[in-house]
Amino acid sequence: MALSERILAVLAGASSAHPANAADVIAITGRPEAECWPVIEQLLRDRRIQTAHMQTAGHPWVALWPSGVQCRTARVTSNQLSGLFVRHDPSALKKAHMPRTRP
Repeated sequence: MALSERILAVLAGASSAHPANAADVIAITGRPEAECWPVIEQLLRDRRIQTAHMQTAGHPWVALWPSGVQCRTARVTSNQLSGLFVRHDPSALKKAHMPRTRP
């Protein structure tokens, strides 16, 4: 299992209301801290996790939790883009292009 998937598996039970401590997550993975932080930063850049700097009883710690964002791997197709366009009334389009005359 890749380290990023292992970190996400450890964070599966965490949420923004009950975040996981980054030091605990690194300890559970069993990998060195220097190896885990670049992976955590990559997950943060990919928006797969969120972080916050917390302070409890005067002790600072980094909180981690999964963001819930699903990474799309499929390409955007024309069918998806066609929903962005609005259909207009044909008579309104015809009236817009009619020559204007003075009464």
